[in-house]
Amino acid sequence: MVVFAMVCFEPRVEATTLSSVETTCPVCGHKFTGVNWISTNSFGGTDRDFLQHAAGSQTVLIVCWTCPKCWYSGYQADFKPARVTPQLVEQILTKKVLKPAKPILGAAKEFQSIPAWVRFDLLAQVLQLRQGAKAEEIAWAWLRAAHCQRFVTVNLYGIPDIENRLDKLMRRASAGNLFRTDYEEAVRSGAALEKLADDGANNLSSSDRAIARLQAAIFYKGRGEDPDVRRIVTALRKGKALEPGMEDALKALEVLSEREKLFIGRSIPFYEEAVRKQEVGPADLIGVRYLIGELYRKVGDNAKALQVLEPLSKETISPNLPRAWITDAILKAKGCPLPSVPLSLNKKK
Repeated sequence: MVVFAMVCFEPRVEATTLSSVETTCPVCGHKFTGVNWISTNSFGGTDRDFLQHAAGSQTVLIVCWTCPKCWYSGYQADFKPARVTPQLVEQILTKKVLKPAKPILGAAKEFQSIPAWVRFDLLAQVLQLRQGAKAEEIAWAWLRAAHCQRFVTVNLYGIPDIENRLDKLMRRASAGNLFRTDYEEAVRSGAALEKLADDGANNLSSSDRAIARLQAAIFYKGRGEDPDVRRIVTALRKGKALEPGMEDALKALEVLSEREKLFIGRSIPFYEEAVRKQEVGPADLIGVRYLIGELYRKVGDNAKALQVLEPLSKETISPNLPRAWITDAILKAKGCPLPSVPLSLNKKK
């Protein structure tokens, strides 16, 4: 089972260690350099849809390779000749059925010059062409494309007059470390900044309140809390307190959030298909059912999220899945505050 192997059984080591691998594409014969991870860590914590963050290089950004010439995509093992068939080669080389989500320039020399989310989207396309591919594998590829949106840097530093004010707002909100290390710290920091911005009794200017809210959205985006990113972005768009430079950050959040929503939306039907086809083993079934509910919440369909999640709250769950995750997801889908973390997540719309 992909999800729990990633979450629970990955050893904690000191750093992410990478190595180069000279590779020949089994579809078109193009030679390029792949990257293999030898070791990694989970020091950055785990998001509520099982994305682990490493300290240092993020393995999610390099594990999927794409041939820069024909766009065949897969993991390292998929670049062995035995992994392709004449039918697959014909589909890719002759019929050219692979459609990158973003144009790939002909000058691309190495697969890493192609954004990771584009590579995972191509992987999902290849898996749909590959005979015997499981629905869960396709779902995971598209969920990984969504995950990649969280590692695109959006920040307010370097913007004249905003950097120092943001530092003061962070200290005033007691929002913790800007370079947060886990999910709880990130959402707690975002909630603290929102609380500061919402407090009408303080003497903040309207532009400072906008800065605090925008930084809260940046915190939420980095951990996949996109319903709150969209809520804040919508509110800021209605206001008139954006300063020069903030507009670029706002646009970036909009693009990343909508792109993540798109790929999550693509993954959900395949996870549901995997459950229907009994591709998921008994030990992991409850985790995948939870994930389906959590993903519905992330795309804003709280009614379907609750249909999936509320029955789970009455069942015996796997030791690999914290019960608090289910409880918190239900509360957030209902627009209720969380008892464990004083968040402003999923405020009543």
